Amino acid sequence: MRLHLALVAALLSALSLTAETSVWKISRAGKSLYLGGTCHYLRAADMPLPPEFDTAFADSKTIYFESNIAKLQLPETQAALASQAMYTDGTTLDTVLSPEAWKATTAWCAKNHLPAAQLKSLKPWMLMMTITSIELQRYGFTAEGVDVQMQAKGAAAGKRFGELESVEQQIEFITHLGEGTESALIVATFADIGRLQKILSEMVAAWRTGDLAQIDKLMSDEMRTKFPSVYSALIVRRNKAWLPKIEALLATEPREFVLVGAAHLAGKDGLIEALKKKGCTVEQVKAP
Repeated sequence: MRLHLALVAALLSALSLTAETSVWKISRAGKSLYLGGTCHYLRAADMPLPPEFDTAFADSKTIYFESNIAKLQLPETQAALASQAMYTDGTTLDTVLSPEAWKATTAWCAKNHLPAAQLKSLKPWMLMMTITSIELQRYGFTAEGVDVQMQAKGAAAGKRFGELESVEQQIEFITHLGEGTESALIVATFADIGRLQKILSEMVAAWRTGDLAQIDKLMSDEMRTKFPSVYSALIVRRNKAWLPKIEALLATEPREFVLVGAAHLAGKDGLIEALKKKGCTVEQVKAP
């Protein structure tokens, strides 16, 4: 899945003051909660977050994330993830990937002055994460995205936290993402690198304004068409698992603020459409 970022600084300032953003108020039967779309990676230039996030935060007692942010950051969790990132049976990446995918990998390594031999022990999903991380850093992105910021702010404010899926479920999902289509995914990843800065700018602009049609086009359209199994695993199945949990929260008091990746909200398989079909009123939040 493609990632996220930037508009012109002056436009960003104006948008954060006057435009709608990726926060919605979901209501049904006299109860309500907030549903926010997040970017997991942002730059310093994208701060502060749109004020609608502060509005929803202040009006909520509990913040729900996709998974437990604090637990994901623990050394033991990172170690568990790292233990599944490399082959330990003598398998090497160049024998797993197609010749085209391995050639693209070695070309990228040469361009970035990295020895390709050091990557041979990585599994394909870890290679994709490594490539993405390096390219994001090139444009000033860090993992201090919406989720991490809201978790830190919530901890400081004494908010309660919840999650839609366990850390173990998320690790299982990450480490099996794209199985059977690894080579094609890696080729597609390299194909996007040349236009990554433009893609990132468009994605963050769409996120900041809560443009669901554009979010779906940029983040899911190509994946849905070219990698339907990945789209199903990443978006469809998880949304279906999360929907009853969100409905259960909607029936309770006090109010919650549920934060998920922006791609989960958009499109015909998105949570916004699913909640409308469940009889919910959906209003895009505008900060005063």
